[in-house]
Amino acid sequence: MPETEIEVIRALAGAWRRKVAPHVKDNSCILAARLGVQALQSWGIKCREVPIELNVSNQQGWKDRHKPLEQWHPDSWAVGAGRRPKQVWITPDPFQKGYDGHLVILTDEHLIDLTVTQCNRPSKNIVAAGPLIVKLSAMEIIDGYFTTQLLEGVYSCVPDDGNTAYKTSHDWIEAWRRFSRVVYQDMTESLCEPAR
Repeated sequence: MPETEIEVIRALAGAWRRKVAPHVKDNSCILAARLGVQALQSWGIKCREVPIELNVSNQQGWKDRHKPLEQWHPDSWAVGAGRRPKQVWITPDPFQKGYDGHLVILTDEHLIDLTVTQCNRPSKNIVAAGPLIVKLSAMEIIDGYFTTQLLEGVYSCVPDDGNTAYKTSHDWIEAWRRFSRVVYQDMTESLCEPAR
C-alpha cells in the first residue's frame, strides 16, 4: 500500500499518461482535474480542483514580462490561459470557444497539472515534462504568481476562484466517468505491486 501522498500522485500521473492522455486532446484540463480529484480522493488524499490564470514562458520571455510586447526580444515567447490576465503577454482571444482558463489539482502539499504538456513549444524553448507535480513549498511567489522552473521555461499561475464556468462543461459533468475505472485500476496495480 502507498505510504505517502507523492506515491499516490505519481500513480495518478502514470495512469493519466498511459490510460487517458492518448485518447483525449492535450488541453483537456477540465477532464484531467475532475478525474484526478476523484482518483486522489478515492485513495484518501485531500485535494480540490483550482481554476488558475496560467502563464508559461521561455527564459527570455520571463525576463521581458514587464515590458510592452513591442519591446520584447525577438526570442521571447509565452503561452497561457485566463480571463483577466495580469501579465502583458496573455490577451483574451475573442474567437476562442470553451473554457477561458486552466484547471489544476491542489493538495495540501502539491500542485498537479496533468495537462501541462499542452504548453510545450520546443522550437521556442518551452518544454514541460508532464504531468507537472510540484511541492507548494518549492514554488516561489514572484509578482504575485506561484512560479516554478520547467525543463525549459517558467510556469507561473495565480488562482482565479471566480472562474467556475468549467462546472457546466461535458468533461466536468460526464466525460470523466469514461476513464474513472481504468485510472483507478491502473493506480491500484501500480501502488499495490510488491517491491522488487
